[in-house]
Amino acid sequence: MIFAVFSLFIIQAFAAPRHDLGIIGGENATLGEFPYIVAVEDCDGMCFVKCGGVLLTESWILTAGHCNKDEFFDDLQAHVGITNVEDPNQQFRHIVKIIVHPKFDKNLKISSHDIAVMKLKTPLILNDRVKVAVLPKPNTNESPGNATVTGWGAIQVEPTKKYPDDLQKAVVPIVEYNDCMAKLKKEVGEDLPEYNNTAVCTGPYSGGIGPCYGDSGSPLVQNDVVIGLVSWGSKPCAFEGALAVYTKVSSFIDWIQENIDEQLSFEN
Repeated sequence: MIFAVFSLFIIQAFAAPRHDLGIIGGENATLGEFPYIVAVEDCDGMCFVKCGGVLLTESWILTAGHCNKDEFFDDLQAHVGITNVEDPNQQFRHIVKIIVHPKFDKNLKISSHDIAVMKLKTPLILNDRVKVAVLPKPNTNESPGNATVTGWGAIQVEPTKKYPDDLQKAVVPIVEYNDCMAKLKKEVGEDLPEYNNTAVCTGPYSGGIGPCYGDSGSPLVQNDVVIGLVSWGSKPCAFEGALAVYTKVSSFIDWIQENIDEQLSFEN
């Protein structure tokens, strides 16, 4: 999921139609290290990992809103309990319902409120490899320091895109919110939405590490708590001086609870 990039374009969507979608500058995660992570596959024809997500309950997944902007889910499947999507011991379920935040605007290049929940056809079986995510308390802020981002997205973009066989993880530094917004405003101008502290940003400014194509909706974790979901960033990925932007999960706890009406797991 960590990546070096050589030209700068801003897009919403690290989602990408590839077969085995990673993070640039990362390393392989171990089985059970992130038991709440979900690979969302699109199986319209040949299957590929479209996005990441996290398990909220046995029946609901949290992901990015732009992963579902087409509003078609007949061919979407959720794969859990894995690091490799070909793992024969995985659990997978069909997705039967998607609720995208009503303030997410799929017609914008970049939209705030980039969050959605997806319901599974049948509940998953929780075990050592499959666990629900621990969420932050409502409207709490991330801590200064580092966080870990995971996903199956691209691990290389130049000269050609390259994707990992296994789940990738990488440690990235948190960038202070106001500093992040000021820098992004200079880069994207009027395309930058009003986040009102509903986003989290990570570096590093030196580049070479970060989420990429296929990582959308994947979790940003701090102290085993899911604080963000990959939303957008520079294209190509991990460009020097570029930032990655995540939907801030704590800002949407009330919305999540209203829509799934099931008990969630929170940090102590």
